[in-house]
Amino acid sequence: MRFALGGFVLAVAFARTDRPSGHRPQQSDCSLFAAAVTVASDFQRTVVIDSTMLGTPMFAFLGASGYAKKPEEQGLALSDSVRHALEAVNSRRESLRECVRSRSGSTVSFDSLVAIFADTGGWKQFRARYPEAKSFVLVSRPLLLADSSALIYVARASDWLNGAGSIVAFRRDATGRWMRQAQAFLWVS
Repeated sequence: MRFALGGFVLAVAFARTDRPSGHRPQQSDCSLFAAAVTVASDFQRTVVIDSTMLGTPMFAFLGASGYAKKPEEQGLALSDSVRHALEAVNSRRESLRECVRSRSGSTVSFDSLVAIFADTGGWKQFRARYPEAKSFVLVSRPLLLADSSALIYVARASDWLNGAGSIVAFRRDATGRWMRQAQAFLWVS
């Protein structure tokens, strides 16, 4: 299933048949995933969906809408070919358990998260199960670019009408740390 959101077409990777691959991320990938989770969570305690994906976790929201400004108007120009490449690199999911475990974080499987939100008490059940977490976050596989930079999709959900999804541009600095260069929101709730 595909849908357009803010001029950006996202492949919905929430199908139960779309299981994460057995590929284990390299340590350099883990540092990029960690940087993306930090940006998405706004430095708050969060739970991370245990595998990469693109999409909007609508089961956790009462509603969402496209962002008022296009990515270009937010300082992140994205050509159609770059957008398609980000979709293509996310045609399969990748496990994040090792990355998150190595950074003392909490993960949840997509199926478990959907089950938590299966009734109208979803956020109440989420907070009971993860009392220290303020939100859950999902991240995509990164699109690595030639100039030590990468694009990655992140989404955060904190309540029925509190969440956002964006594409974040990172650049690796001289010390190997991934630093946010730009961020363009695609949708908000």
